[in-house]
Amino acid sequence: MKTSAVSWRRRGQMTFHYAIAVVTVGTAVIGGLVFHRMSGFAPTATLFFCVIMFVAWFSGTAPGIVATVLTILAFDYFFLPPFNSFAWSLKDIPQLFVFAIGASFVVALCAAQRRSADALKRVR
Repeated sequence: MKTSAVSWRRRGQMTFHYAIAVVTVGTAVIGGLVFHRMSGFAPTATLFFCVIMFVAWFSGTAPGIVATVLTILAFDYFFLPPFNSFAWSLKDIPQLFVFAIGASFVVALCAAQRRSADALKRVR
């Protein structure tokens, strides 16, 4: 079966949006690590929330969820002790849980905004 040009274009757009999620999370991790080395503290939660907001707004809900999962993993791996490990301590689980709830809320708000904007476009 042949794949149409529209299907290929759509697949390329989806790949582009997921790549944006991965690249922006990677950039935020590098920026957080550099800032942590220079100043002694890292504004990771704020930086990661900005990344999640951008990805969910620009790329959509599914890439926003991917960015949320990647930021949670990066937050645990790079910024919570023991560093450079995915070992979860009991005292860090509430912090990760609250971050995940906040990030999910941000993605849901961006999805609602996108649906509203699409509905307004259809009405016009």
